[in-house]
Amino acid sequence: LRVFKRFLTVLGHSTALEIFLTGKQYEGHECVIMGLVNHLVDHDQLESFTYSLAEEIIQCAPLSLQGSKYILNRIAENPYPSSKDLETFAHLSNQANTSDDHEEAKRAFKEKRKPRFVGR
Repeated sequence: LRVFKRFLTVLGHSTALEIFLTGKQYEGHECVIMGLVNHLVDHDQLESFTYSLAEEIIQCAPLSLQGSKYILNRIAENPYPSSKDLETFAHLSNQANTSDDHEEAKRAFKEKRKPRFVGR
């Protein structure tokens, strides 16, 4: 069921239906255009690309990453969040916006340097 929901969310009804009903195989560039994959990388560049993307992610504030991941996953599961979900989203957002890391980001911006996040 999750696979079907994910395909519907990412691709829309008609494209998801076509994929499941035809069993057609798609080229990489078609998958990028459809939004089925984010990146198309040559096999010999896959490892360096993956490490580079991971490095870019870990440069971000941990609380913001954690909150964003949680919120986006919940909305992907249910595009109509409950009032409890909305409270949790607000709490996560407030937690990130009032964190030491948020202050560090503002200082780093003013000082034109990379921030050093600690997850608090």
